[in-house]
Amino acid sequence: MRDAMNHVGKVELGARVEWISDLTRRVKRKLGILADITDRKRAEEALQESEAKLERNARQFVALNHMGQTVAASLDLRVVLQKVVDEVSLLVGADGVSILLFENGNELVFAAVGGTSAEKLLGRHMPATAGIAGEVAQSGHSAARRISASGLSASTAAHAAFPSFVRRERSGAAT
Repeated sequence: MRDAMNHVGKVELGARVEWISDLTRRVKRKLGILADITDRKRAEEALQESEAKLERNARQFVALNHMGQTVAASLDLRVVLQKVVDEVSLLVGADGVSILLFENGNELVFAAVGGTSAEKLLGRHMPATAGIAGEVAQSGHSAARRISASGLSASTAAHAAFPSFVRRERSGAAT
């Protein structure tokens, strides 16, 4: 029996035991029920996954709505980009988010930043070929890296960059 179950996969079982007593409260019988609740468990897991996806979609919709309101209220590119950084940071739970734009064809400039180093990065220039942002700006393809925090601890930080396009031309990278 055990070998047959190994080929089938995981089976969830539900058990219920009831004691049947007489008038003097002496147990006369035990009634046990063992039921295969695998389908119910799978349905519960599918429902939880569906609810989580719906919640993520709702958060994304709210963030897009906030960004759209900012675009409608302001034509100042700095204000719009900062709103995008703020909303994306909240949406993905990132410690820091930056938007870099091409400048002079061979440099990237931090146009909007959020997180702990925001003040240090805003307006800073870097070669358009440097780092993960430079890689993405040059290739036009998304990239992600896990980088060890040197000298601090064994912890690692995830970095991701995504290209952005304006009128079919690469305009920069968001990290």
